[in-house]
Amino acid sequence: MKLNVTVCELPDDRESFDGCWTDLQRYIETESSDIVVLNEAPFDKWFAQSSEYVESVWNTAVDRHTTAIADLEFGCSVIATAPINQNGRRHNQAFSWDATTGYAPWRRKAFLPDEESVYEATWYQAAPDQPDVRTIAEVSVGVLTCTEIWQLEWASRMGQLGAQMIATPRATGSSSLDKWFAAGRVAAICSGAYSVSSNRVSSVFGGGGWIFSPDGDLLARTDRENPFATATINLEVADEAKSTYPRYALWART
Repeated sequence: MKLNVTVCELPDDRESFDGCWTDLQRYIETESSDIVVLNEAPFDKWFAQSSEYVESVWNTAVDRHTTAIADLEFGCSVIATAPINQNGRRHNQAFSWDATTGYAPWRRKAFLPDEESVYEATWYQAAPDQPDVRTIAEVSVGVLTCTEIWQLEWASRMGQLGAQMIATPRATGSSSLDKWFAAGRVAAICSGAYSVSSNRVSSVFGGGGWIFSPDGDLLARTDRENPFATATINLEVADEAKSTYPRYALWART
């Protein structure tokens, strides 16, 4: 089975975001996309740039994501993350959406940085959620949100659970873009799954969405001149990759 998957780099600036969002909707229709992976917490300006937590800023971000998710009108499935308030705690939660089943919450982010422009541990709490795999648009998908992609044991575990695609919504800087591409490539190889990621873009954030094959070949990427990119993924390729090197050698002892 083959599907079209789209990645993007959406502006952090809200005025620029609105126009780009309209362009993305048109692009998805033109490309007949089946799944689009958005960046981390896409529906508001990145809140965690400040080293000081501000409750009103956080709650505004939560409200804007709630509203935007309720208003989604796509002809394909969507994967992203959103800030949430839950049982007196704050989290960054992955979710999926499609026109048939609507909004579905997935696992919450477990590994949080706390440094310049990404003071996430200051703004919300880590969750104990473990790797899992779910089905969206007939694809078995695991989500590793941003920093979590560096936990390669989790990528490998998702592959063993049958993931055909690992989605990684990000908010990562421009100076470290090469490192993130390296992580995406290795996550694909460790899991035997397509590695699919989108990032926000600004003077701080580096964009650079990617789609890697299960053996680490770069199939598509975004840049400032080309903020959207699509590749056709073959689910049989991802399934067959589970029994080829290095997966079979690593998993034989687990």
